[in-house]
Amino acid sequence: MPPKAKIGKFPHKALPITVGNGNSTPSQNGSQDGERSADKLRLDWRLGVRAGGFGVDSSFPLAGLLVQHPSHWHGATARTVSSVTPLFTKAIAAISTRLVVDLSDAKAYSYWGNKLIATYPIAVGQPGWETPTGTFKVLQKQRNPVWKQPITGDLIPTGPNNPLGDRWIGFWADERHQIGFHGTQKEELIGKAISHGCLRMRNSDIRALYEQVNVG
Repeated sequence: MPPKAKIGKFPHKALPITVGNGNSTPSQNGSQDGERSADKLRLDWRLGVRAGGFGVDSSFPLAGLLVQHPSHWHGATARTVSSVTPLFTKAIAAISTRLVVDLSDAKAYSYWGNKLIATYPIAVGQPGWETPTGTFKVLQKQRNPVWKQPITGDLIPTGPNNPLGDRWIGFWADERHQIGFHGTQKEELIGKAISHGCLRMRNSDIRALYEQVNVG
């Protein structure tokens, strides 16, 4: 095992997010879908992801924007969080840990060096809204995001009707769209090319991934 970093001495440098098709080569020693040990959850992941896209959710014609909760909504607040949380009781220093999203098989693979440690099924962009390839970084993390419907401008608060679920990891944005990983109301569609470009994950998986990635 590699040496353990002292608490508070977490490496913060994040690898770029790299996007591609059919380039992942999972090892036979890797874990099954979503399988993670407690130690694996405490790794400081340096994110190198083949991911991307245009849009948020296939329930709507176009992608919308994440917004802060209006002041009259109480409860959880959308916010940018620290790259280190109290859940991290251990860290692995000087190690190449990465997440690879292979669009051709709609799965995300997390690697520790060359060893596959977890596999997550995802939903990717549908025809006409394909998830493009490129190199990105994590721009934003939000718990309980609010979603703005792009046509009507309606704000969809956090809750069962929010198509983003309760976690958002954004890695691309312009004036109209934000792109990233998020949860879903319809986990039965995971594994399909059904989104408008974003990468949907099972809600339990996006919550686990959220705790592992850093902004920047």
